[in-house]
Order: sequence, then C-alpha cells, then structure tokens
Amino acid sequence: MRASALGSCAPFDELRRGTPSHPPHHRHMRSYCPAANLQVVSVVEIVLSLSNERQVQVGLDAVAVQLRCFGPMIRELCSPGSRGVGVGIDLSFEERRERANKARLALQNLVPKLNAMSRQSGMYSSRALDLASQLSQL
Repeated sequence: MRASALGSCAPFDELRRGTPSHPPHHRHMRSYCPAANLQVVSVVEIVLSLSNERQVQVGLDAVAVQLRCFGPMIRELCSPGSRGVGVGIDLSFEERRERANKARLALQNLVPKLNAMSRQSGMYSSRALDLASQLSQL
C-alpha cells in the first residue's frame, strides 16, 4: 500500500516510521482517525481477493494491525456503558462513537471474506479464521 492511501493520521505516521512510542489506544480518543481506518479496510478487502500469497499475507497483517491498534478503542467507544467525560451531552463523544461504529462495521464486513479464506486449504487458513473470530467479537 502506498503511504498516501493511509492519509495523515498520527497512529499511521508512527507505524510508517517504526514502532509507536505508546499504543494509540492509550492516547486521547480524539486522535482516532476513522477515515484512514475505513480507507485501509477497503484496500485490505481488495488485497485479500488477490491470488498472490505475499499480497494476501500483507492483507492479513493489515487486518491484524487494525485490530491491535484500533480494536480496544472501538470496543470502548461502542460498548453500551460507554459515556462521554463530564456532565451533560458530549457532542464530540457522540461523533467519535458514530465514527467508531462505522469502523467496526467496516472491519466486520471482512468476516465473510476471511471465513471463505479459512475454508480453503492453504498456509493462511488458520490465521484468517483467527482474525475472523476476533473481528466477530469486536
């Protein structure tokens, strides 16, 4: 994937440079960049459809990175008991929650593709099944 396909987002910028100084889910949730998340998921869906094994491996790696970096934040924002900080209505929290729901749905849309990959015999079938299971629980 080209760097420009990821957009400009702090977690992705750090991932491109190397290991992040601290996991993105420990940052303030306002730094969450769902537009980049949705773009990556759409590219990953295409990459997983390719026949080249290396490309499929990269696609599975990208799904794993999405889960590792954004999974805890998406779970927290989408949980029924999650509320904004402070008293009253937190509009920015509601917007973050809505974006997190969109990201969760985009990631969960990969589950059928991963399940189909897991039914095929190949070196990535068990990893695809594991990722599909993790995405289902998101």
